[in-house]
Amino acid sequence: MFIYFAELCAMQNCRTPKELSSSFFDQLANFFLDRLANNCFITLIEYLYISGDTMKLALTALILLSSVSSLAIANELPSWMNERKIQGENNLQPTSELRTSQIYGTLRGVAIVEKSYGRGFCTANRVGEDLFMTNFHCEDAIPCEDVQIRMGYEEGIDKEEQQVFKCVEVLAKNLKFDYALYRVEKLNELPNTVEEYPILELEAAELTQNMLVTVAGHPRGRMKEADVSENCVISDPTIVSMAGRSTLKHLCDTEGGNSGSAIIDAATGHMIGIHWGGMTDKFNLAIPMYLVLEDIKSKVSEKEYAELNIAN
Repeated sequence: MFIYFAELCAMQNCRTPKELSSSFFDQLANFFLDRLANNCFITLIEYLYISGDTMKLALTALILLSSVSSLAIANELPSWMNERKIQGENNLQPTSELRTSQIYGTLRGVAIVEKSYGRGFCTANRVGEDLFMTNFHCEDAIPCEDVQIRMGYEEGIDKEEQQVFKCVEVLAKNLKFDYALYRVEKLNELPNTVEEYPILELEAAELTQNMLVTVAGHPRGRMKEADVSENCVISDPTIVSMAGRSTLKHLCDTEGGNSGSAIIDAATGHMIGIHWGGMTDKFNLAIPMYLVLEDIKSKVSEKEYAELNIAN
């Protein structure tokens, strides 16, 4: 670790802490996140990562590595780290490159989850007029009152053409199915020249092996990207228990920030699952929508459940 620190510092030509750039701390933080798994420090490191404070995260990594004699270097990272996984070749591409494709209209319904001052950290999906769905672990990290959701954060779309919502209430959530359902309020109105952002259609469908799907989101808080490749498939629809969640496996490319991304049926455009984690070059993980909807139905009123855009 200290060799890596020295190499990065040399690359940056830094001589004092004040001369270390933000990219230095980003690289050091990513090195740490990809290699370190020690349950004693999960809460602290999770908070620092999701809150976007990479400088404190990097310095915390150095403190831990210099003060703890035996740190666990795990083959399988803790579940909250597991959403940033590329499966083989990186097939993520900006959604701005897909504007002439049939799937693009659906992808417009995918949004970035931001802290109230605008730093993105997760992905959410519009599933009702004023309802958005993301991961439980995103809501657990940053509370509703500190969250806003931005639609249209992609290349070529001006800020005034993006729609921003403020989270006002968590209607339902469950770690087992790693979802949180937000009620929101609009913070701005769109110009008349901008088409309204769509509401994704949810489907409680049984998923099949090698089913072709699409995943879109905001990897590492970047402008929206998607995997629409032929490699983006449900690799194993069998429900297994992993990290306290009932999950299946898929092979779509994701990174940190894709937490909450919709798993979209490439044939129908319906949201059939929600991505939450994975393991590099092995598999990624998602919760099927039939489990999520069943749980939501048990937690909200009939009137609230009817607000969800569910396919017939």
